[in-house]
Amino acid sequence: MKKCLFLTGILLTLLTVNSFAQWPGYFYGFQLLDENGKNIDSTNTGFKMKTVLCKECDGLILSIKECDDKLTWRFYAGGNKNLEKTNGLEIDKIADGEVSETMTIEFPASMTGGTNPYYANLYIGTLKFRKGKYSVKFPKTAEEWDSLKELKICQLSYMDVTFLDISEYQNEK
Repeated sequence: MKKCLFLTGILLTLLTVNSFAQWPGYFYGFQLLDENGKNIDSTNTGFKMKTVLCKECDGLILSIKECDDKLTWRFYAGGNKNLEKTNGLEIDKIADGEVSETMTIEFPASMTGGTNPYYANLYIGTLKFRKGKYSVKFPKTAEEWDSLKELKICQLSYMDVTFLDISEYQNEK
């Protein structure tokens, strides 16, 4: 009887407590503007976004979601393998119900280059929609990586999220 009550107590505890498993992965945060400098958010029907999984990346999960601030987007790559690969996001501009232009953002694996390398959440700043490919750029030295500022943006209800700010490197050619 005691064993049955104990097991019932454990089961009830597991069912009533919010628990989340850690899943390997990383986020990229960014803001996206149209040609006129207006924020592109989920209510803007003139643009459509689609994640693009690399060819050999089976088992990797990608997503794109708008953050609570309605200004910032959060690109996610996660899984138990292929985190070191570059994946993408296609942003289609829609005119008269048809795709008129496409911007592809290439998100390389977010492994830091500092003295303690790890997969980090990275903030790339504000991007303006433009036709063609855009590749995210990284700091070049360990010192630059180690001195990046941390930002608390795009928080999740179940965890505290910190992004390293690499926005200043996106303007470099």
